[in-house]
Amino acid sequence: MLSIVRSFARKVGYALRDRQIATRASPCAGRPSVTSRAQTHTMKTDQVSRRSASYRRRLFAAGVLSAVVALSYVGSAFAVDCPANSIDMVNTDDDGDEATALSLELCYCAIGYMPVENDVACAPCANSGTMTLYGYGVTLLTDVGGFRLCGGIAPGYFGTAKADDTTDADPALSCTDVYTSATQDHVTSTTPAASETTTPNDCKTKPGYYLETVYDGSNDDSTVTAKVTANSYGAGGVALSATTDNSVNACPDHSYSEAGSVAIGDCKCGAGYKATAANTCETCPPGTSRTTAPSVGTSATFCEEILAGYYGVYGNGADASPTACPENSDSAAGSTELADCECAANFYPSNNACVACATGTTREGTVSVTGTATCSTADSAGATAPIAVALAAAAAVPLLL
Repeated sequence: MLSIVRSFARKVGYALRDRQIATRASPCAGRPSVTSRAQTHTMKTDQVSRRSASYRRRLFAAGVLSAVVALSYVGSAFAVDCPANSIDMVNTDDDGDEATALSLELCYCAIGYMPVENDVACAPCANSGTMTLYGYGVTLLTDVGGFRLCGGIAPGYFGTAKADDTTDADPALSCTDVYTSATQDHVTSTTPAASETTTPNDCKTKPGYYLETVYDGSNDDSTVTAKVTANSYGAGGVALSATTDNSVNACPDHSYSEAGSVAIGDCKCGAGYKATAANTCETCPPGTSRTTAPSVGTSATFCEEILAGYYGVYGNGADASPTACPENSDSAAGSTELADCECAANFYPSNNACVACATGTTREGTVSVTGTATCSTADSAGATAPIAVALAAAAAVPLLL
């Protein structure tokens, strides 16, 4: 519904634009050298009328725009829960949740269910493996009357559909009634149109599933189905009577996927890699990374973030530009400047570098590469003193001969 309103708003906007262009492009008919008061009055009245019409058009366009903006938010604010066994098939409230819709009128009975007469509800079809030939809203029978039954054949079954939904189709056979080693949740079938018939040859694997063991050509129970394993994908659609199945593909190098994945876009590039339009995963430049895993095949993905041990500018639509911290220093991820690099313990900063403390001296903690710090030596009591003090004390002690 929102898309319809938005489309209407665009058409209104285009019409107003074209009207304004046409008005501006119309040449003046020419002004008389002498204009009577009556003519002048008529012209002014006409100008006011045109301005009023233009104002009204602007008000109308503004109203339509306001309606579009309001409807963009109404989905989450006013969505209703669809009754049990019904779904919002067209996502009218734009929230991606099939269990809610903008109104009850937009909730439709799910596959295998039919609307209940004089009630806002969906009931199971009377016969197994059947469904309605056409989708029905849960409020259909309270609005227009006329009972609707299940004249179609559901996915995963085969049989003969009725001409319409005024009578129930006969109970359908499950694909696994024939292919007994296949798993019902793994299979689907071509659903017949009105008055058409399907057979076991119309049974096939669901997307994300494949034939783990193919049909041997003679025994129907030889076909075994399974879910596509992790780090691969399969579109399914292979007949259970097939003797080969080449529907499963491995994800590209450096990418992964969950079990049951359907398409290459379900494969995600791993940490330290970015996706390319060529369906590959490319190594991020040194010092850069991504916190989100891009789908393989997504174009223009970048390693925008700075890794620990580097500093630089966040990519923001491009690869980041990192610089490695000086040797013996480190930084937190996302650091932006040299001062974020810190010398390790027992090193001190000097000329934007980290220099090791002299033998017999130490320095605890970390300090910025651009900061100041000195190394210290331990006295007899275990306390530390700066190295300069220690050297002075040593000079004051007479040499023992």
